[in-house]
Amino acid sequence: SLRTAKAMTDFVLALDRDPMLEVKSQEEAASSFNRAVYGTVKRGSPGYKALEVVAAKHMDTVAVTFREGAENQVFYLDEAKGQPVAYNGQLDAESLDQWVKELLTKSEPIPEGHPVYIDGSLVVVGKTFEEVVSKKDQDV
Repeated sequence: SLRTAKAMTDFVLALDRDPMLEVKSQEEAASSFNRAVYGTVKRGSPGYKALEVVAAKHMDTVAVTFREGAENQVFYLDEAKGQPVAYNGQLDAESLDQWVKELLTKSEPIPEGHPVYIDGSLVVVGKTFEEVVSKKDQDV
């Protein structure tokens, strides 16, 4: 929480870094950050560029780390979840960004029969917030 001057200073200093950080191993990424995206990609490859885009968008919420390698694998590391979560989609910025957003979104399950109304009010959970509330063509 950013309730003290020290917490605010620590937060700002943590953002004063490159969006992507090179690490020697997955273990280093996991031990250095409580949440991290870890990829093994060749520098300059399309996968590396996708990681760069995602890193710039999410650098205030998750560390994006990489190790030089030809595997083109990406994992989400979260000390609360324990085991790494492997990314199995297309290694492009849009798909990877959507995957990271889903992992970072805290939400109750989507109600069965979505959309659901209770006493005339639409039920919105974290996973449906953007779809329901953030509509540019409607005043919500």
